Amino acid sequence: MLRIVQACFCFWLAALAFPAAAQTYSCNSTSSPISFGSQTLSSAVGATSVGTIVDSCTGVTGTTTFTWCDSLGAGSNSASQSNRTMASGANKIPYELYSDPSFSVPFAYPGAAAFTQTVVNKATSTNVTVYAKIISAGSIPAGTYTDTYSLLANAKASGGPGTIATATVCAYNNINTNTNVLNFTISVTIQASCSVAATAMAFGTQGVLGAAVPATATLTVNCTPAGGSGSTPYWIAMSAGAGGSVATRKMTGTGGSVNYGLYRDVGHTLNWGLTQNVDAYSGSSNGITQSIPVYGLVPAQPATQVGTYNDTIVVTLNY
Repeated sequence: MLRIVQACFCFWLAALAFPAAAQTYSCNSTSSPISFGSQTLSSAVGATSVGTIVDSCTGVTGTTTFTWCDSLGAGSNSASQSNRTMASGANKIPYELYSDPSFSVPFAYPGAAAFTQTVVNKATSTNVTVYAKIISAGSIPAGTYTDTYSLLANAKASGGPGTIATATVCAYNNINTNTNVLNFTISVTIQASCSVAATAMAFGTQGVLGAAVPATATLTVNCTPAGGSGSTPYWIAMSAGAGGSVATRKMTGTGGSVNYGLYRDVGHTLNWGLTQNVDAYSGSSNGITQSIPVYGLVPAQPATQVGTYNDTIVVTLNY
């Protein structure tokens, strides 16, 4: 008898499931300083500048959505986010930070401006422009004015992989949200600056110049007050004019010339010339407009032909 025995060998394969490695995201935010540069008081009002916030993440694999929200509130020298000011001591310059180039949407804290990107297998980086504008500037001293953002309570960037839940407050339904403090400074340097204007000096209509003829003119001076001292020192020089010297100036006309002088005092003893601490006028301004008299005198002299005589003086204000 032949028996055939079938043997059955059964093979089986068990698939072992290993958990996938979790993605590791590294996220960071940086911000650049914002400088309005060097300005006079008149040019500072309405001056604009920009800064940049860079929100970035690395370690991205697959397709991932990243959402960032940058929040800017009140800096260290600001009363509130609706009253931002740069300060130098007790003096302040109001300014505002905007998220749009038309300077109409201010940044806020908590923030409401969300920036979303979909990234595939690469690092992600979002550049956010901060638009800054000086709102006003009163009669303030020259100097450097600043406002600083260095605390989570006044400037932060929140974001990471996920989608935003509530845009109005930048809340996320994502447990991987990263929060970074934004550190930057807003600054402007106000220059000491002065202006001068002059009225005409008229000796009127005269006959024979047998006696001295006086006249006056007025210089109007205004300067930005200097920081520390509270005022800006200056000195004013006057040119010799077209036909004479600072000692003996001359008005010229068709009949020749008429001698005259310009003085710093009503007694006509202090000549007004070109040299600081010698014959120029010295003063200081604290931001209040000043009126400075110029005393003129045509001395008695030989008669001159009938006609009109004049001269042009260049007034130079140094500070």
